Amino acid sequence: MSAPLRIGFVLEGLALGGCPLNAIDLARTLRAQGHHVVLVAVDEQPRVSVLPRAEAAGFDVVRIPAGAGLFGRARQLAAIAREHDLDVLHVFAAWLGRSAVLACGLSGRRVPVVLNWLMDNEFTTTGRTPLVVGTGGLHREAVEVHGARSYLLEPPVDLDQDHPDEVAGKGFRAELGIREDELLLVVVGRIDELPPGQEHGVAKLPGLMLAMDALLAPGAPAARLVLVGDGSGMAAVARRAAEVNRELGREGVLLTGALADPRPAYAAADVGLAMGGSALRVMAHGSPLVVLGDHGFSLAAGPDTIGQFLVDGYYGTTAPADPVAHLWTQLEPLLDTDERRGRGQWGVDLVRERYSLEAGAATLEEVYRTTLAHDDAWWERLADVGYLAARDLLGRARSLRARAAGATS
Repeated sequence: MSAPLRIGFVLEGLALGGCPLNAIDLARTLRAQGHHVVLVAVDEQPRVSVLPRAEAAGFDVVRIPAGAGLFGRARQLAAIAREHDLDVLHVFAAWLGRSAVLACGLSGRRVPVVLNWLMDNEFTTTGRTPLVVGTGGLHREAVEVHGARSYLLEPPVDLDQDHPDEVAGKGFRAELGIREDELLLVVVGRIDELPPGQEHGVAKLPGLMLAMDALLAPGAPAARLVLVGDGSGMAAVARRAAEVNRELGREGVLLTGALADPRPAYAAADVGLAMGGSALRVMAHGSPLVVLGDHGFSLAAGPDTIGQFLVDGYYGTTAPADPVAHLWTQLEPLLDTDERRGRGQWGVDLVRERYSLEAGAATLEEVYRTTLAHDDAWWERLADVGYLAARDLLGRARSLRARAAGATS
């Protein structure tokens, strides 16, 4: 039997969201299998923190100060790795990858691993660094840079926690005053905008706006839409929700804010509207899924579309001519109760077969052991450290020159 591993999971922040929740689930699963796992996070003051979920899972999160540069962050991570005698330093954000490589440095017994669950590849380290991505399409791209050190790990689902629960669903509806015969659409997730100037990444706000606008479509059924979450886009969402409700003359959109336990919301949904890890939780709860993306993208998940999602992830950016009308073409078949039931069971079966938490933890353990067994030569590790350090210093020099030129112009 292989010896237990000592693993550090490093989160890019403390905001509650799909990636940190998945990290916590994977961490406790690996711990239950006998490994020692330390949870680390860049400190921040988010609107809704993941700390309660981490503490409930039995982790005292090691917090490191925000605002550190490449070398400062590397020193922080190296100190934690030494203190906890880590074998693996696994960062859950591509931008932390360079610091992880420097932190592991020339230590032949400690390795970095980078995970990127965004919808675009970010090659921030050298090809010798193990890179884990979340979709088949991104994995094919990653192989071109990282070769055999690129791995596919689709976001896992804890099936012991996320499963159909009719009692919880009825309770959620009753609490919000939603009748059993009303069509309920549910969105669960962080309500975030992309930062100014950032063109890539998952922006949930456009999908939320589309879902609200769909309630106003001519001939649309009198559905209810519940948005569960919080984040930087909450003020904009609240304004639009109030406008939609005024136009409808009823409370069509309900905002619950972030819930410590959103499972009853998933269980209550007639149809879940989601992306990424939240899309998998919709299916795990037995609700039919319509995937939302950016630029008005929407597509119902089913046997005829699953191939696209396995390649691209549960997200999309293809812009239809009329996003609202297109969304209703995805929703219309799901107005039928039997169709919803059949599509919901299909989703449950898919998640059980492909996205179990135990399978995800097993994949990570294989990544770790394969990487540790590879035993890079000292000069290869030195070359990686030197390259990343030089690239950072060159970038700083260019930035200083640009500022100086701007100041004198």
